[in-house]
Amino acid sequence: MILVLDRGNSSLKASLFDSGRIVKRWRDESSSARSLRAIVAEAIRACPPAPPAADAGRKRRSSKAGAKSAPGRPRPCIEGAAFSSVVPEWRASILRSLRAAGVRRIVAAGPRIELPFSLLVDSPERLGPDRVAAAAGVVAYGGRDAVIIDAGSAVTVDVLSGGAFLGGAIFPGERLLLSALHGGTAALPRIAPAEGVPRVPGKDTGGAMLAGAFWGLAGAVKELTRRSLSVLSEGAAVWITGGGADALAPHIGVETRHEPDLVAVGLHYLYRLNEK
Repeated sequence: MILVLDRGNSSLKASLFDSGRIVKRWRDESSSARSLRAIVAEAIRACPPAPPAADAGRKRRSSKAGAKSAPGRPRPCIEGAAFSSVVPEWRASILRSLRAAGVRRIVAAGPRIELPFSLLVDSPERLGPDRVAAAAGVVAYGGRDAVIIDAGSAVTVDVLSGGAFLGGAIFPGERLLLSALHGGTAALPRIAPAEGVPRVPGKDTGGAMLAGAFWGLAGAVKELTRRSLSVLSEGAAVWITGGGADALAPHIGVETRHEPDLVAVGLHYLYRLNEK
């Protein structure tokens, strides 16, 4: 089994893979090291029971061959883990929690590992690991020429062309836009994104803020997608993932492929690519 962890700006997401398939998911909004340790511990407990012990003769043969584990130290059911974190201080916490649980083979998404594409950006070392993982997810699903939208706290619109990651655009998500309106003005209230799609025109100050944030974001993503597609060959696909994907996808102006597990699948792919 492979455990993958994605630490975004607002939440921690984890997925447990068995034979390339997700068998369990977690999401935590508390942003605490305790919740991280709890998720890792629960993933260990989610492993299937160990197979029955071999007969004595087989044990003796395995011992002679040097294949038997030391007494009291069974082989961990989680063979390895991969993770991405856009919060730098969480990198060490994730590594500590995985190692404390007995996970030894760990792959951190980023430019320093083997990737299924080249990075044609000016500063690869500063490229967000979540963007790398999402692009790897597209490759894992068989994609090649693609615009990749990740609608989280920040919205990224990236371009994958053949064997190269060309870069992209980063834009505030809906919650950040609303927070900026409150923080940068004297009278606008602090509000959270609404459930569903806001109507236009908004009928009060809050409604106007919600309409501006959502439809402004939708318009920005639509234009960024259009411009990104213009540098790709005809037939390029548009992929979307992230917490805001359901609301945004119908308003981008082109057909999209919504893959909620795109980053997790990409992390699993990167683990397999770098496990040797």
